[in-house]
Amino acid sequence: MLVVFRVDSSAEIGYGHLSRCLVLANLLRSREHTCLFIGQRLPSNKLESVSNYNHKYHFIPQTHDIQDDRAIVLDIAHKANADWIVLDSYAYEFNSEFFFKESNIRLLVIDDFPDKKHYCDILLNCNYFKRDSAPYKGCIPAFTLKLIGVSYFLLRDEFVRTQSNDV
Repeated sequence: MLVVFRVDSSAEIGYGHLSRCLVLANLLRSREHTCLFIGQRLPSNKLESVSNYNHKYHFIPQTHDIQDDRAIVLDIAHKANADWIVLDSYAYEFNSEFFFKESNIRLLVIDDFPDKKHYCDILLNCNYFKRDSAPYKGCIPAFTLKLIGVSYFLLRDEFVRTQSNDV
């Protein structure tokens, strides 16, 4: 299976989005899947660092037009025969997600805001929510698998404890 990650990183926007995507990509790689990272060549970006983990990357032109961006990403995904696209970017919203879903590529969205409307196969938000809260209520279609809460936190291997007596 081939998974395309659309994520940006820079000194201005930070490296958290790339870091959590890299955790997921490493898990997928350990299960014999291939991952391709797509991002804009922003100042101080760290996208090239994914090659240290045997992942490929592809820079796309820096654009402020989300329609151009998504068309480029979809073209790369189709040419690579991608099975999934993972979006971890505040720039993408419902209309862009719908655009990707119409292309028959499965879509996983990593999000931080529990009241944002989405159109995807899987929605991942690993933030803490109060037990009586209803994140994404009325914001996603019934077919979307919700992975919500800290039990889905994407933690790098070096921080994972395999035995409780290690704590």
